[in-house]
Amino acid sequence: MIFCSAVFDIGTSSLKGALIAEDGKVYKQGRLFFPQNLEAETWLVSFENLFKYLSDFAESNSIKICGICISGNGPSLVAVSEKNESRDFLFLWNKTSSVTLNGNSKEKNPLYGKSIFLPRLDFFRSSYPEIFDNAKYILSGPEYLIYKLTKNAVTVLPEKRYVSAYWSDEELKALSIPKKKIPPFVLLGEHCGLYRNIPVFAGPPDFIAALIGTNTLKPGRACDRAGSSEGINICIEASPESSKLKGLRLLPSPIPDLWNLSYIIEDSGSLFYEYIKKRGGSFMDFDAFVHSINTIESHKQNEAEGRAIIEELAFKVKEGMDLLEKAAGFRPVYTISGGQANNKLWRELKAEITGREFKMLQIADAELLGNAAIVFTALKTYASISEAADGIAL
Repeated sequence: MIFCSAVFDIGTSSLKGALIAEDGKVYKQGRLFFPQNLEAETWLVSFENLFKYLSDFAESNSIKICGICISGNGPSLVAVSEKNESRDFLFLWNKTSSVTLNGNSKEKNPLYGKSIFLPRLDFFRSSYPEIFDNAKYILSGPEYLIYKLTKNAVTVLPEKRYVSAYWSDEELKALSIPKKKIPPFVLLGEHCGLYRNIPVFAGPPDFIAALIGTNTLKPGRACDRAGSSEGINICIEASPESSKLKGLRLLPSPIPDLWNLSYIIEDSGSLFYEYIKKRGGSFMDFDAFVHSINTIESHKQNEAEGRAIIEELAFKVKEGMDLLEKAAGFRPVYTISGGQANNKLWRELKAEITGREFKMLQIADAELLGNAAIVFTALKTYASISEAADGIAL
């Protein structure tokens, strides 16, 4: 009998899933694209359909699913309806506000403290006050599916030091956010309940899953995670002096006593998608787009415009890497992951323009590998997340 984790990641455009064994072998992968008018219930329906696809494969191939773990874009929030859960309301991460992920803002409320999530909660409430006030719970994507699968409401804390990046009881009270709407913290990998007699373990925001899946868990390790947005991350041993942190975000690593330094490009994939959509395509035409700007026809106006977009983004990546490396004091090799990582031409262009070295994993979706590491750590197959990443993120 083969034992596999069933792991999932909620993206902006799709739900990805896989069956991954304790040695990192990927037995089956799947992906379901979301409709344009995305609702919270779509996440659940997509999960159930993708889980069935994976579990049917498992059953016919003597694979036992031993655990489930789900990651997703943490800034997306769901207001779970008090009276009618079919009316759960989704507030996507890309609804804009004055507060950015890098901590720069036009009007940052001092009551937010160091939190990167309180601004999002506050913006949700100000945008949809009636929905927010009538909600039973406010949950992130992974937490919403955990709740739907197990009926247990939790807030997943990636590591104990993350409390300041989330919220305290005092901060919730100061912002008049009822504590009863915000489920209690549980740590990464905690057993949250059962789905079809399979344990469901607490999964993290997608960037944490990607750090684990790329094994960016030791000082000197780095990754470039590119999807709808892009996060370039370096693991460091100690916090740099504050003068070097301008334009960067410093958060705890999932590993105690280490830190993660990152540079965020919020519109990385969106720039491509808007250009492709303008020409009548969809986000699934990314490969054709990159190919078109590298052909002998690239002198045409459309292709020249596309080339300008792709070069502009690559130079943004270079700028971020320059800042990160100056703060960290070293130049790493970047493990690349996310949807854009699947395109060889784009990887080559990025390497050429940034002057950096990149490496690929066995699959582009590092979040899935990270979630598998969480499952097998929770099941005591590995003694720690770091040890699991060494064994799985190949």
